[in-house]
Amino acid sequence: MSNLSALIEPGRFIGHILPAARRSEHAVYIVDTEQGPIYVPAMLLIRALWYWSKRAGSILMTPNGLDIHVSAAKDRGDFIECSASRKLASSQPSDLLLRRLAWLSLCDDARRSWTSVLRHAHQGRLGLTLPKASIQGWAWGVEMHGGLLAAELMSVDIRFELPTTPMMLRIGTAIYDVPTWMPQVASDVHHAASQLQFRGGANG
Repeated sequence: MSNLSALIEPGRFIGHILPAARRSEHAVYIVDTEQGPIYVPAMLLIRALWYWSKRAGSILMTPNGLDIHVSAAKDRGDFIECSASRKLASSQPSDLLLRRLAWLSLCDDARRSWTSVLRHAHQGRLGLTLPKASIQGWAWGVEMHGGLLAAELMSVDIRFELPTTPMMLRIGTAIYDVPTWMPQVASDVHHAASQLQFRGGANG
């Protein structure tokens, strides 16, 4: 994802469909696929990466929110200890969420991506710094000359590397083992003909 390029004039591109959006500062990223390019608005990537609940969305838009709710990881020798606030996790967090919170605790690129959302907002833009991760899913949208403008992403699977050292995540008084494997995301059974599968990785 970190190698995806952004449109230089996203408003001009979107304006072909929505004339009122010609002055938009909503970043649009280009995903190259075998079927052609898919243009993905930043909001879809923000939602896929960091907006997993309303409470997470509120913290995302709070200054220094991440530093308050996710502590930097600590090397305990035999294992790595991470900690996060209950406001970022449900009472029964999924394996995927445990990995996501450990990623934020461990990796600077993930933290930069999170905090960049608010920084862009303060500058009057909707955008983010993309982390070192890969993304796979289904895009539904509007076919345009030269590609597809995504309006929705489905069955999104975001993958990122974590250390092989055992990790545990403390959420309040509860302690969880962070899975070393990446949980699989269930695929949708039905897909409209206009949907395209896309993959983004080290080479975009």
